[in-house]
Amino acid sequence: MTDTSKPENIWSDELYVKYYLEMMDEKYPESQTEREANFIEGAINLFYGDKLLDLCSGSGRHAISMAKRGYQVMGLDLSNGLVEASKRRASESSVKDQVDFIQGDVRKLHKLKLETNFKAAYCLATVGFHMTDQDFNNMLTGVYHLLDPGGYLIIDVINRENLLREFNEKDWTKTRGGYTRLRKTKFDFKSSCTINQKYLKTPDGEEEIYYQWMRTYTLKEMVTFLENNGLNYHKVYGNFKRTAYSINSPRMIVVANKDDSNL
Repeated sequence: MTDTSKPENIWSDELYVKYYLEMMDEKYPESQTEREANFIEGAINLFYGDKLLDLCSGSGRHAISMAKRGYQVMGLDLSNGLVEASKRRASESSVKDQVDFIQGDVRKLHKLKLETNFKAAYCLATVGFHMTDQDFNNMLTGVYHLLDPGGYLIIDVINRENLLREFNEKDWTKTRGGYTRLRKTKFDFKSSCTINQKYLKTPDGEEEIYYQWMRTYTLKEMVTFLENNGLNYHKVYGNFKRTAYSINSPRMIVVANKDDSNL
């Protein structure tokens, strides 16, 4: 049984944040970020100057890329370390006045009192991490109230069907800077969660163990969550090339829009 009460110990950890930033720079070069930004622009109707909300903005790569395309972007992340790193990167870019980053929890959007609404919000590769079903509902409720009438939401998650078909109990990676990470994963069918232990070794030989779990979703579950929160399911894709979704797809990228019929 997944221990959903155990607190997250990764995003407030300085060591892990350093590893994460280095790993992301190597795993997701600018060309990949541009492909993902192309997806966002192609999947929904956007106009120059539209306000976008980047949920769980991480290293800031998507927010900065979208700002360079002429949008006003706010990035929101739980990790103060990632927010500060994103601010530094933005300050060194040509669009520092078009993008902002704030620290906050997407599960508690209603408490942030953001003084603006957005044409679109997107959350890529982060929904489900230490997130109960009630947490997800809370996030979607908050997103609904932050979107303009008819505004869009893009949610990208791992494709549960393909994950189970090609399940890997162990994997490891090493960055060019010398961080080594070993991950051991189990799948809990009752909760539909992956349960991960991450063993991290720094270039200096320091070792830490991190615990993380992630809720996975079927398409039917995802659509139900969206519709229960006033968000109309529009389309699903299997990757950032906008390929049709199937059991073999690496991702499940769902596009929805705000139901404004009652406004």
